[in-house]
Amino acid sequence: MEPGFTPASAVDDRTRSALRDAVAMAQAQAAWQKVPVEIETLYGLSGSLEMPHRVDPFALGVEGKNQLAARGEPCRPARGAQFCRAGLHLVRERKWLANTFGSRLVRSRLRVHPTFNVTVLDERRGDSPPGQSRATSRQPS
Repeated sequence: MEPGFTPASAVDDRTRSALRDAVAMAQAQAAWQKVPVEIETLYGLSGSLEMPHRVDPFALGVEGKNQLAARGEPCRPARGAQFCRAGLHLVRERKWLANTFGSRLVRSRLRVHPTFNVTVLDERRGDSPPGQSRATSRQPS
């Protein structure tokens, strides 16, 4: 994890209580503190970083995703494949950072992992000859 981009999936009661205590302590100290303590002075940044991509699969409907998966599909009936499955595993990761210096930053990454599985059956034997089934997790022998 990069510094400043630490995610929190949920805020529990202990976190809320610690936040209330910290705010109460800061307000109490502000009454007698003549000069504010500054650990460092930085300027705020604002911006976003979007990972470049040609096609956003999340903007496509189901039919568009099917066409995207079928584009690299190795299944061809003319080559004798009796079973073929192609799919896409999609992840969009967005991280936001806001701090007391006024920075507001957004980073977005898109990950696409295409998968496929193809099997050619020996019609006489009724099973798959050795080396005639391929998937994305296995290398051809």
